[in-house]
Amino acid sequence: MAPYSKHANEHNYRAGYDEDHASQPGKAPEESAQSDERIKEHVCAVLSEDAHVDAREIAVQVENGEATLSGTVDDRSTSQRVEDLVAEIGGVDAVRNNLRFKERE
Repeated sequence: MAPYSKHANEHNYRAGYDEDHASQPGKAPEESAQSDERIKEHVCAVLSEDAHVDAREIAVQVENGEATLSGTVDDRSTSQRVEDLVAEIGGVDAVRNNLRFKERE
């Protein structure tokens, strides 16, 4: 078997290889849609890896691609940062930010 060649595959596609059975470009098969549980895992990983976010008091729920954030964070800027990070994650269609700010002592 010949080694995989990205360029050979691109050439075959561009040359009209199997046009009758080609799928629409940019469309993923239905089976490839990320599950809510997988999206939640990714959200939790991103938040826990961010050096500016203490994610220990953040709860995440994902339903039909909508991420809901609840719990407490230090301040408004952290809340906005969390929302922005989550919004950039693939599979997240919307973010509901229910985060509250810790009371200042």
